[in-house]
Amino acid sequence: MNDLVPAALLWALTLSRAPLLGTAATRDPFLGSVLAASALTLYVPLVYVSVDRAIGGGNLVGLLLSLMMVTSLWRIQASLSRACGHGRRSRTPWNVFWLATVAIMGGSFPSWDAPVSTRDLVSRYGAQPGLLVFQATACVFIFAVCVQGIMVVKRNLATMGSSFRVAFGLVAIGFALAAPLLLLRVGANFANGPVKAHLESTYELGQQIVVMFVSLGLSLPRLRTMWNNSVVSLRARLHLARLREPWQRLSRMHPELIVDASSYSLLEPFRSGAVGRLNRRLAEIKDISALTHDEPGVEDLIRSAESVFPPLYRRG
Repeated sequence: MNDLVPAALLWALTLSRAPLLGTAATRDPFLGSVLAASALTLYVPLVYVSVDRAIGGGNLVGLLLSLMMVTSLWRIQASLSRACGHGRRSRTPWNVFWLATVAIMGGSFPSWDAPVSTRDLVSRYGAQPGLLVFQATACVFIFAVCVQGIMVVKRNLATMGSSFRVAFGLVAIGFALAAPLLLLRVGANFANGPVKAHLESTYELGQQIVVMFVSLGLSLPRLRTMWNNSVVSLRARLHLARLREPWQRLSRMHPELIVDASSYSLLEPFRSGAVGRLNRRLAEIKDISALTHDEPGVEDLIRSAESVFPPLYRRG
């Protein structure tokens, strides 16, 4: 069950970015999160064994999820470079580096002698030459991405806004934790007994923490936007409930000024598009109240409801 929790959380963070796929700047981190979430899902023991047996065995799933993680980091690295204003030319060496890494990792697979499907692939068969090449290639790429990511964040942290500073800071922390984990992973190949088991359990926990730090950092600006939108929507719904009675009273005085012919029922605050609905009802109330200056408390309700909208909009 512990393996399912980080996978589920990562999928939740990933899906929170789904509405923002209009540009390459948002597609790269989304793709990185999808690949990382898929890799963590495949890493769940039951899923790993079931899928590996379904596609022919030999721990092909181990190769696939490792390629997913490497590709995830490649896209995250691209998103960091783009966010910090680096041009396409500066990313070309990384594209070549990624292609070479994927080719070497994939090319090592035919030499694996790993008949038993197990996510503990490296622990059980890691001493084989093909798997040593596989591990070393992945570690070099991941280490390079982490170092470059930390440098990019460090150079640009001072110029970022507060929310982006926190977000990219989390990404940098994840990268900083990943580097010693790679050494731990390699060192576990040369350990035995309880020491080996302890190193491997530490690595498994650590890699999940790293993925969560990086993914949370990439998702934090979107999560903040979702939170702000939710607060605005809730406030709009509350004001819709408060404005119902004065709207009904005023609309009876001047029905010709009512633009929205739909009924202002008790369900109005629970319908979709609360902010737009509040905007229309406010416009109607303001138009009518301009003709009836003696309505008690209406001006206070209007001012309170207008606080939902940005200052520039309110001045209009």
